[in-house]
Amino acid sequence: MNAHIDFSLPGQRGNASSRRITALLIVNLIVTIVLCVFAGIFVFHANRSMPAKKKPVLSADAAKDLAVTLEQQGLSADAAEAWEDYLKRFSPGAEDAAKIWFRVGKLLQDDHKYAPALSAYYRSERIKKIDSISPDIGRRVADCLESMGKFSALNHELADRVGMKETSTKNTSANGKEVAAEIGHDKITISDIDRMIGKEVDRKLLSIKAFMGPERLKKEKENLIRQLSTASKRESFLRQYLGTELLYREARAAGLDNDPAVMDRINDDKKSILAAAMLEKASEDAIKIMPDDIATYFQAHKQEYIVPAAIKISEIMVKDAGTAKKVRKELAKGADFATLAEKYSIAQKNAGNKGGTGRWIEKNDHPDIPGIKEPKKAAAALFSAKKGEVVDKDFETPNGVCIIRIDETRPEKEQSLDEVRDRIYATIYSKKEQTVRQDMIKQLTDKYDVVIHSSLFSGENNEKNSKQSAKKTGGK
Repeated sequence: MNAHIDFSLPGQRGNASSRRITALLIVNLIVTIVLCVFAGIFVFHANRSMPAKKKPVLSADAAKDLAVTLEQQGLSADAAEAWEDYLKRFSPGAEDAAKIWFRVGKLLQDDHKYAPALSAYYRSERIKKIDSISPDIGRRVADCLESMGKFSALNHELADRVGMKETSTKNTSANGKEVAAEIGHDKITISDIDRMIGKEVDRKLLSIKAFMGPERLKKEKENLIRQLSTASKRESFLRQYLGTELLYREARAAGLDNDPAVMDRINDDKKSILAAAMLEKASEDAIKIMPDDIATYFQAHKQEYIVPAAIKISEIMVKDAGTAKKVRKELAKGADFATLAEKYSIAQKNAGNKGGTGRWIEKNDHPDIPGIKEPKKAAAALFSAKKGEVVDKDFETPNGVCIIRIDETRPEKEQSLDEVRDRIYATIYSKKEQTVRQDMIKQLTDKYDVVIHSSLFSGENNEKNSKQSAKKTGGK
């Protein structure tokens, strides 16, 4: 079969002129492509032959001058970064490098970046110990550790630096790395114990964190660490830890970690802990209480911090008014109040204490005078008497009649700001934390699309009321 297949376009078959035009267009296209390729090759080689533009680089002197200038301008973080860049690029000698790392540490410490500052100080010492700056590094390392609240680490640091022996068990070395206990192949050192004590102190301080400012909290932590760092306290803590650890291991061996009831308790505790941690984090970010806030609050609420006048009393409790009259006659003749209390008082406690109660009674709208009827009227008579006087009025109680002597008086006192600073901090913090919690719960309610179907609860009340109403009317 000799069929000829024609690929020409309809209407163009046999048209020689059109075929010539098409051929010319194809030739022009090929020429253009070839020219573009050659142009690209030319540009490529031209660019390769031209010198590359270099970014401007600071010389060693310029880089050092930049770091010094940033220091002088008080830009501690930027200056520290500039010095570190200088160290990386120019690799100065050991002594210069050690001095610069010390300088970096000071800048970071001034910027309250204590962990990076410690790293810089340690780098300085490892590169080369320089006698002229070594004592200053020691002091600054101690300051950083104290500012970070790492008092256990501070104790070991001081022990290492001055060769000081710690008060500890007989088997403890100066650096605290001797093994204090073993559980199988696991070893527990004094350093481990101190770290665990530090964590335990942090957990305990969480409960009082809202009641004192940062400075007081730091001092409280330092005191607790010091108290718990004696040999006997460390040993006691170790024994408690071992008891818990052994029970924990045995519980795991018994498969209690897979017990559904136990897992429910763990999950519930986990929720509570995480919820508390979330609120704590939100509060730390949102609540900033400055000294001026405390002073302003104190000026506005001074009346709340006045300690009222108070008295301390002794009592002779007798069975009736007749006996009270007899006791008063003896007192009038000069008899000793304490002796009469031992002789006549029917309240054994008062008789044994020669009438003394050891209790202060404050002058306020609701005086606390146990047993005495109409304490407000009684207080008026008591606070009218002077120290050492027997009040000229007998007081009725459910147990009999009471004769009272004023032993001590304490005048009203207006407390100073320093005396109530922690109380005010706690008050302000509590109020702000409540606001933070309310705002956060409101935001999260929207975020997680919470809906409370209150009608279900009101329906329960309505049903209960309907039943009570039906009962009254005899309905079922």
